[in-house]
Amino acid sequence: MKFYRANTESGPRLESTQAEAKALDPNFERIDIPTDHDGLKAYVQALWDENHQLRQGGVVSVVPPVGELPEGHEEQAPAPLPTVPAPREAPYTTQAISFEDGFAAMPLALQLHYAALALENARTAIKPVKLKIEEAA
Repeated sequence: MKFYRANTESGPRLESTQAEAKALDPNFERIDIPTDHDGLKAYVQALWDENHQLRQGGVVSVVPPVGELPEGHEEQAPAPLPTVPAPREAPYTTQAISFEDGFAAMPLALQLHYAALALENARTAIKPVKLKIEEAA
């Protein structure tokens, strides 16, 4: 299966036709993705490994080398991806603000659902205290 990778300002993007890719980036590149079970499995596993390594804070350029593909699929090896530095985690205050913005944009029913979950978690986390009330005589 042929796809075309175009580099845009927001990052690389896959397009299904040359015309779409050329409109975004005149220097697009063709990527051949195997369609048979073994070849596709090897390709997806390489993407999975790359994602895992990026989340662990590493720098990767993982595409299965031709020798690692199943026999008979050497011509279907995808083009190597550029090396990408691991993303940095946003500071806590930025995460909190982005969560608040996202929460405000949710439908009311979903907000109520999450609020109910938070209340239930708080109930289980807080130990109940028995109060002794003395009656006035």
